[in-house]
Amino acid sequence: MPDPLANARAGMPINHDFAIIDTSDGPMVMYCAYPDGPGPFPAAIVISGQPGPSSPEILGAEILANRGYVGCAIDLMHRGPAIHSNEDQQARRRNLTDDKTITDMHAGLDYLKSLPFVQADSLGIVGFCMGGRVAYMMAGLRNDLGAIASLYGSGIYVGYGGPAPIERTADINCPVLILNGDKDRVITPDECHKIAGELQRHGKTVEVHIYPDTGHAFMATRGSKEVSDDAWFRTLAWFDRYLAKKPALAEVAS
Repeated sequence: MPDPLANARAGMPINHDFAIIDTSDGPMVMYCAYPDGPGPFPAAIVISGQPGPSSPEILGAEILANRGYVGCAIDLMHRGPAIHSNEDQQARRRNLTDDKTITDMHAGLDYLKSLPFVQADSLGIVGFCMGGRVAYMMAGLRNDLGAIASLYGSGIYVGYGGPAPIERTADINCPVLILNGDKDRVITPDECHKIAGELQRHGKTVEVHIYPDTGHAFMATRGSKEVSDDAWFRTLAWFDRYLAKKPALAEVAS
């Protein structure tokens, strides 16, 4: 299997910074990694699960940059004081309504579109758990997304103060990649295939891959490196095919 970080290990330079995005609820941080050179480059936002962005999302932004994308990790959990317990984290997640999430995502995507080295018509989203749900939701709200990847994206049939993302399936205008584990009980393989069936019913492009002997949160630090690497390989191939309009990395076995 190709190494998603091969370019980094070969010494390909990337640049990075922390963008401060203004929102109605105060500043929001977005870590951005850039390929070396003037561009313009396609861009993709990496969205975390409930704990908020950490090393897997930062690494994901850098993997994207090493592949030729502007990669960003956005902090949707920026509201409120610092959290020091799982109870605090749960409360912060319950307070994150879809309206707030949508406002943040519009702000982050519009910021990327404003950058001279970003291809404004080549934007993507990859999300883990809660982030996979957000990717699906935003695909139904914006017509400027070229591709999304939802990795164990739970809650697509649930709305937080608004319509459930599945209700906007007919409005999705980009290809959707769904990756999940066969032992996941937060979002089951059956639910993933049900979501794919709804996309297909509306004539959308979708691909599903289920990893054997794999549970939830396989992109987390505690997850399988083999599965995580393969998930990035598939995500990059998906973006290369539909977002960057480059030749695919290789034929990906289903």
